[in-house]
Amino acid sequence: MTVTVPPALEDYLRERVAAGDFVDPGEYVRDLIRADQRSLADLRAQIDEGLASGDSDRTVDEIFDEVIARRRNA
Repeated sequence: MTVTVPPALEDYLRERVAAGDFVDPGEYVRDLIRADQRSLADLRAQIDEGLASGDSDRTVDEIFDEVIARRRNA
């Protein structure tokens, strides 16, 4: 398989390999794919958890207000 990336991304990839984070560009790409798979699996699990929790008794506005308040306090 061949993957072509723009020069800026190629430079970044070479920097990551040169820094010793990865043995070669292929290892870095494999790591990105695995991270994406984990992220997608986590997202699916969160969606399943939300669906299983049932309907909320709060309004959408109440939920948004809570999220905004948490972000302000973070």
